[in-house]
Amino acid sequence: MTLWRIVLRSRLSRSDCRVLTALLAGNDMNYITWALLCHGCNKPIRIPRPSLTGTIDNPLEMPKTDVRVNFVCHECGLVSAYSHEDCDRRLDTTHDPFEEGLWTLVSIGVECDGRRCEAPKMIYAVSDNASGTYKPKKTLGEWKNDGTALCGDGHDLKWRPDLRLYVATSCLCPF
Repeated sequence: MTLWRIVLRSRLSRSDCRVLTALLAGNDMNYITWALLCHGCNKPIRIPRPSLTGTIDNPLEMPKTDVRVNFVCHECGLVSAYSHEDCDRRLDTTHDPFEEGLWTLVSIGVECDGRRCEAPKMIYAVSDNASGTYKPKKTLGEWKNDGTALCGDGHDLKWRPDLRLYVATSCLCPF
């Protein structure tokens, strides 16, 4: 099946159309990267390529699931919940820093407001591999929950860096 037949059979989002147009036009922006748009500062939160994308009939399609995952913005420190629908393809002039090994996605286990809650309580963040440690522009004490970041049982996430040491663990993209 040719690319054009796939495109014609697909329902494309605006970002998909931009990606395809630029790739077919042959400009210098030939690398596809992925990002979430921060709910606070509107800057991109770069993420690794989602592993749950596409089908044979529609290779650009994102899966339709209701999974919500908590990410922290490296720029402003806002912790928000995101879904597959928030993942955006972007064209870039450089290779994907995750595929190049320059950046790593990490998960940080935190607490929630629920008493004796056993549900997963993760916040995902981007770590720079050059430093070897997670060093965001905003420290853990400066992070803010926008009210959408919840544990698996629906309780608000919280963190107390003054009382506890949090460990950032390398992980795969949750999407």
